[in-house]
Amino acid sequence: MAYLESPSSLVFKPINLPLVAEHARRHDALTVIDSVKDKITRIKDSLPDGTSIIPVYDRSDLIHRAIENLRRTLIEHALDDALGLSLDFT
Repeated sequence: MAYLESPSSLVFKPINLPLVAEHARRHDALTVIDSVKDKITRIKDSLPDGTSIIPVYDRSDLIHRAIENLRRTLIEHALDDALGLSLDFT
């Protein structure tokens, strides 16, 4: 979600909804987020002077942290299982 800010007022406009609807059925969340960021970058140049897009919700950092946490947990459990199995066979 992002705000579209103009010199005269602050307008709330969900600029990413069409892109999300287009990609959500075929792609994962990070791919959709990257597509939205790319789209925002491309349309910034075409905005009137003084108008800007202000992202207010970007969950890509949350997704990256969750993936890292899962990876770390899986590695810990694999090592724990390997250690447990090696102790059982000795």
